[in-house]
Amino acid sequence: MPPHRAWLAVALLSCASGCAERLVRFKLARLTELTVFRMEREALSASVRCEVENPNPVGATLKELRFTTRMQGRVVGTGQVGQPLEVRGRRPFELRAPIRVRYVDLPSELPALVSTGSVPLEVEVHLVAETRLGRYPMRLTWQGRLPVARSVRVGVGGELADGAFRLRAVEVARVDLGGMELAVRLQATNPFPFPVGVRRVDYALFVGETFFGEGRSAGRLTLPARAGRELSLPLTATHMGALDGASALLRGASRLRVRGTVWIDPLAGVSAIPFDVTTELRAVLR
Repeated sequence: MPPHRAWLAVALLSCASGCAERLVRFKLARLTELTVFRMEREALSASVRCEVENPNPVGATLKELRFTTRMQGRVVGTGQVGQPLEVRGRRPFELRAPIRVRYVDLPSELPALVSTGSVPLEVEVHLVAETRLGRYPMRLTWQGRLPVARSVRVGVGGELADGAFRLRAVEVARVDLGGMELAVRLQATNPFPFPVGVRRVDYALFVGETFFGEGRSAGRLTLPARAGRELSLPLTATHMGALDGASALLRGASRLRVRGTVWIDPLAGVSAIPFDVTTELRAVLR
């Protein structure tokens, strides 16, 4: 009998008294990465990646994996892994799980925590390990600080603009030989439980799909916590842009679209929030 099989046979016999649990154990070594991939009106979607130490002499199938993340003792995100994970004996491995974080669950002092360069996090994982020795429910935990610059990744595929931005009005402010100046009134709502500093807003106006003009906000402003504020954004269009817009109207365009980026004070790796809002022209043109 090969040595490793002989060792396993001895281990199986020795576990008849209930010590098999000692041979099936894992340790959550550290949280290595938090990736934000979608920001919506009330929550963000992210994934966590953890390194797990695995001293077990036997392989295992991990099932029913459930993740809970906490910050300063309060639950800020939960998620689960839908597919079983096969792991080999005595080899470390990674656990990845999607989590959903509601903005209302984030601590109001998060900006201050981020400014220190790292955030305190706790991770709790519940799973069931199925092995040749049996089936074992487990609870793994990790607690520490996650470096923001090194370990937080942001690749936002969705838009916070899903309800956070609304086009309220477009007003003609000036018309002269150089072109046309408009005032775009955009309602912005801050879903976070803390104020957000806005450095600038870059934006462009379209009539249907036809480019009309673009602009950039002047000066800083603050969006109050869990509240809205109207932004008056100046926009300049050349006569050519105005003619293109008029042509689009004659072709039947009936909607206005404002697309751009809100640049905020960096928050856990997020500094640019895209938005794209469309509304009926007759509802906002003044």
